[in-house]
Amino acid sequence: MKLEYNSKRVLALTKSKAKQYEFKLEEQHHTNLEGNPHNLLILSVGILGELASMERRRPIFGGDVEDEYANLKTQLVLIAQYFDALDQVALNEEKSVYLRLVGAASYYLADMPGSASVLSKDLTHIRYGLTPNNIEGPLIWMLRASSALDRGMSYSDVDKVNQVIFFFAKFLAGNATIDEIQLACTAAETYVYEYGDDRELFFIDILIAVTKRRIANSSRICLPQFTDIPIEQWLPVLSQPSFIREFWPAQKLLGEKGILRGTSAVVQMPTSAGKTKSTEILIRSSFLSGRARLAVIIAPFRALCREISDAFKTAFRGENVSVNELADTPQVDDRDLEFIKFLMGDKFRDPKTRKTIMVSTPEKMVYLLRHNPELAGRIGLLIFDEGHQFDTGLRGVTYELLVGTLRSAVANDTQIVLISAVLGNANSIGEWLYGERGVEIQGAHCLPTMRSVAFASWEGEHGQLNYVDDESVAERDFVVPKIISQINVGRNKGEKVDRFFPNRKDPPTVPAYLGLRFSQLGAVAIFCGTKTSVNAICDRIIEYYERGLALEAPLTQSNSNEISKLASLSRLHFGSEDTVTRAIDFGVLPHSKAIPNGLRVSIEWAMSNGSARLVVCTSTLSQGVNLPIKYLIVTSIWQAGEEIKRRDFHNLMGRAGRSGYHTEGSVIFSDLELFEKRYDRKGKWKWQQTLKLLDMSEADECVSSLKDLVGPGRSIEWNWDVLEFIRDPDGYRNYVIENLEEKPAALKAMLGQMQEVEAIVQKIESFMLSVLKDNPNFRDVNYFSQLATETLAYHLASEVEKTLLEKSFYAIALHVLSVDVGKVAYYGKALLGIRQLKIIEAWAEEKHFELTLCAKPGEALQVCWPLLTQLAVSDIIFKLKPEESLLPAAIGWIDGLSYESLLGKFTAQKSYIVTPKSTRVVKMSHVVDFTDGALAYDAMLIIGALADIVENTFDNDDLTKVLRTLQQCLKIGLSKDFERWLFSEGFVDRELCKAIRKAYEAVGTKTEVFDYKILRDNPAVLEEVLEGFPDYFSNINFRS
Repeated sequence: MKLEYNSKRVLALTKSKAKQYEFKLEEQHHTNLEGNPHNLLILSVGILGELASMERRRPIFGGDVEDEYANLKTQLVLIAQYFDALDQVALNEEKSVYLRLVGAASYYLADMPGSASVLSKDLTHIRYGLTPNNIEGPLIWMLRASSALDRGMSYSDVDKVNQVIFFFAKFLAGNATIDEIQLACTAAETYVYEYGDDRELFFIDILIAVTKRRIANSSRICLPQFTDIPIEQWLPVLSQPSFIREFWPAQKLLGEKGILRGTSAVVQMPTSAGKTKSTEILIRSSFLSGRARLAVIIAPFRALCREISDAFKTAFRGENVSVNELADTPQVDDRDLEFIKFLMGDKFRDPKTRKTIMVSTPEKMVYLLRHNPELAGRIGLLIFDEGHQFDTGLRGVTYELLVGTLRSAVANDTQIVLISAVLGNANSIGEWLYGERGVEIQGAHCLPTMRSVAFASWEGEHGQLNYVDDESVAERDFVVPKIISQINVGRNKGEKVDRFFPNRKDPPTVPAYLGLRFSQLGAVAIFCGTKTSVNAICDRIIEYYERGLALEAPLTQSNSNEISKLASLSRLHFGSEDTVTRAIDFGVLPHSKAIPNGLRVSIEWAMSNGSARLVVCTSTLSQGVNLPIKYLIVTSIWQAGEEIKRRDFHNLMGRAGRSGYHTEGSVIFSDLELFEKRYDRKGKWKWQQTLKLLDMSEADECVSSLKDLVGPGRSIEWNWDVLEFIRDPDGYRNYVIENLEEKPAALKAMLGQMQEVEAIVQKIESFMLSVLKDNPNFRDVNYFSQLATETLAYHLASEVEKTLLEKSFYAIALHVLSVDVGKVAYYGKALLGIRQLKIIEAWAEEKHFELTLCAKPGEALQVCWPLLTQLAVSDIIFKLKPEESLLPAAIGWIDGLSYESLLGKFTAQKSYIVTPKSTRVVKMSHVVDFTDGALAYDAMLIIGALADIVENTFDNDDLTKVLRTLQQCLKIGLSKDFERWLFSEGFVDRELCKAIRKAYEAVGTKTEVFDYKILRDNPAVLEEVLEGFPDYFSNINFRS
């Protein structure tokens, strides 16, 4: 039994019809189908029935997989999709119930439990009368399986059938054996086969098949089987309502490969395949087995760290486990010191002491290890989440050096697990990470939800969606017509012609239209290549609604109270007239690096919890955050002039169709020319590149940004010598400028390469200094040059490149070892290169007197400003003019002024942006670049290094404290201790922290000197403030 070409055509027709209903297309606009969608029903039921019958006869565990069984199972996903689509076409309730039932069973037996749960949730009753004896009742309960069993209810009129689910429920509670369930299954089967009709036989086969699969997948079976830890030790965990009752395919795969027994691994796991629960099980097995007392999770983004931390605080609540999310600041605060003191003390070794989960960004972990390198020896389980960060520029260099440090510093028996959704060279990464002590796991087939792909086109009066074949994306599978219909919004005063929305000559209006239309059907994300494109789409939406656009706004399908809170928060940051605020008023949520962190996480929370329907975003949304998006509209496959990486695109696609929320996610390309000109000479290449992105069987290899150090020269006009450049950067740069003065293109290319290589060298210098810090008299240059052999770059390099890497590290090491021994201790704490540190140190000596007069962070900032601009690397510092307008804005930032107020400062000083071809008005996005980039990161690192130098060279604790405080002020943009403390507690929004401080001061609380228990001692004040802010902040597990 198999779906052949004709059957697949019927499936495509059924999907097409289902999509027309899904998009609420008026019946008169529906396409006429070439055949009847119901023609495939008998074959589909036959395939499901045959597989269920075979599953019923197979043993629960093991057993040979017959060819026919394997063939039928491969058909089940298509069968499930057919039942699902036909359900949307069916107009009869009884048919819909039947189709949801067999669809849920098909998804479950096809190893897609998330999709099965979506359909089974809609079966809210037990008795539907589908069979004379209601055999479907126990089957519905078994498919849902999360609902409590009511022993007083007669699920079926046949008691022997009821016994199947009664014994299964007892089994989950530990009060029945598998043999008892099997006896119940045999008795039910015998009875129904003797007395039942055809449909009852069909349902009993499915019930027994699903029951056997539920047993094999149950946590009660899988936990001891895959961890070698007796079930008795798991019973307290199994009794928790939030703990999983069943292993999903990805979790079973981890178990089968030995990961839950302590084997190291590189794991490829699709988005929404159950990664968080898999990690929880891994941590629990590591703690219960005694392999670890400290589990460390390195996650690349602050938002992801917060999500992981919150999930584990909930999962381990009430247990002897503490979850510590390190504050994302490059310094060790009092709480960090207390935490490290505990980890390094004898109490940590006590078996009765709480186990610890530490969650950190790479940058914070680097800083922590530089101050306490011995911490690595306490790690028993080390997890790198979203671990494909090695080729992300300078951040990738830092990440690679961190991973390299940890892999060599942790104990030999420490388990190392790197998790990524897509990784083309997992074997190479694994060989470098743990040698022969681990395995590589390819879990791409554990796809939790199906995804359809469509391309918009618009030829004639209406636009349509062209869905492509799942198995061959180059082939069109079916069409959904009349998806795009222009709306006349009239004309404003002075305009000569009517305006229409969308307008194919105005590209942002097409994704805007699709986003607005689909937001009435489910959650939508519009992906844009740049933050400028995000603003462009939001501006169009605002413009057309203000013109009277007769299209329901996303606000109508959103939680209006939550949207109002988001808009209020945006007003505090940006004011009422800013694009972000005005877009949010319509329920359209912008999400990019131009959005402050507090507002951004609030938007993520609103989308995650169903409070909002439409987000317009850059790739910031694909950075690990869990969002239930049904429709992903892709405006471009380019980001800032470069094609998006395949793995980043797959990560983005993973946001469409979240498991447990949807049975399918839709990825829709809104660029009309992409499909329309796919056969044109110019358009063909773009089309082919898009098809490559969609190929799930291919993934980009994760390369090393560190390897760029020894890359070839970028101009054939110049014989590039990286070693000469490392030995004398300034001299070599001047030599290049002198010789390429009349070849501007070549000169530009080489200057760019030298700037990037110098930045990489500084990262390596900083890393070597941190190694030398604890052994300042260690002078073995060969040891440092051999550090090159420990890197991923070296592992991936050719023989020629390996030699050059070693020589480069040798040259860098010579420079590092030239640093005075007495300076190594504090140079090694900073995150900067030697050249920068020497400039800072010389400047500090020169400005010693002026610095000692600084009693406040603002005074120190004024003194330090020339140093900050001298060492600045952010483009925005050089683009903002006049230069004298920058310092007042920087002081305003650390004093806590809003972005709107800071923009006002720039406007009052007639500031402007300089570009190669023109000058531009300073916009809000430029302000955010200046504050959140140039100040909160670059300037903060420089001040941190200055503080390290002052602390070790000046006998002035007060000045050190002022500089440390300035470092915090630059990072967060708040001047008061209480506000910054609130921020570190998880209230990660500047405006919220200011509001909380004002509220406590209004009731007489002194915030200049405060107790860490202030929030718990007087919670009413906090609660009153939080009522007016987005709900995200009311759900914070703050640290104190």
